Amino acid sequence: MGVTPSGGEVVGDTALSLDMDDFLGRIAFTGLRYGGGGPWGDGDLRYAVQADDLGNTFRRAESAFGRAGSAHAWNGRDLGTVTGAFFGSGHEGMGGTLERHDLSAAFGGKR
Repeated sequence: MGVTPSGGEVVGDTALSLDMDDFLGRIAFTGLRYGGGGPWGDGDLRYAVQADDLGNTFRRAESAFGRAGSAHAWNGRDLGTVTGAFFGSGHEGMGGTLERHDLSAAFGGKR
């Protein structure tokens, strides 16, 4: 759930995937829409993320040329800063913030 600079509500879905071998992953914000139902922007934001070596927090990875599934591609297509943390004894929960020039949002989820 987020808010635009003009006070408009933005809602959508969040999915995080993380490779436990290198602590690199992706976070996707999809189905983004205004609280009244109209689409926000192109409807999604996607970022490469990296967890710290203890695995308790994660942040947007720097834009770079890297692995994208079985291929390689530039990450960092969307603007913004993503920070988050894992919660619970088994890291079963996560939450964080997304900050952009046109949207400030909080997100959370569980396995």
